Amino acid sequence: MKKKLTLFALSLMLITGMSAQDYQGNIFGVKAGYVSSWATSWGVASSPITTASIGISDQIMLSYYYPFYLDLGLEFTGKGYAITGYESSKTNLWYAQIPVGISYHIVMDRDVTIEPSVCGYYAFGAMGFRRHNEMMSNVFSDGSTKRHDAGIGCGIAFIFQHVSLGVNYRMGLLDIDKSDPIYGDDTTKLGYKKLRNNYISATIGYNF
Repeated sequence: MKKKLTLFALSLMLITGMSAQDYQGNIFGVKAGYVSSWATSWGVASSPITTASIGISDQIMLSYYYPFYLDLGLEFTGKGYAITGYESSKTNLWYAQIPVGISYHIVMDRDVTIEPSVCGYYAFGAMGFRRHNEMMSNVFSDGSTKRHDAGIGCGIAFIFQHVSLGVNYRMGLLDIDKSDPIYGDDTTKLGYKKLRNNYISATIGYNF
């Protein structure tokens, strides 16, 4: 019985190893997408705004036997939020973003692959503007908003031959606020303290 189990295990490993050779060792891609972004503050969500993203990605196979990949990338991503009602404002934030994650490639047939993933990211604010009372301000230079952001996320991509369609969620873990010229320093209203970025994106890309 032990010999049979050992032979079965070795056969399974051999079959799995042979099938793993069918996966690409390195997958480079480009992508662009639609972003719906909002902020949270004191457990309250702002109104969302619509932005966009564009980027490149590189997937590096980690295991000979199982199709786990290290996902690296560089993105230019728009985030931000809107505050409606009294003292309404709209804030657009543009970041150079570096995601690092792990994905698993599930081959459905020769032309279709499903790729669930988890990741972390670091982002540096390149441009940031707030419109308030018909006035425009640069939030990264006026002292109200930090340039550095970081967070975690998850997603899933569907690959049809070389074309990829993906949906991703990203949750910021850092408070990006410094001070608030709208509400002042002594308020806990949305837009001042504990302000964090969140967004959902839908992307389309091409893998080479």
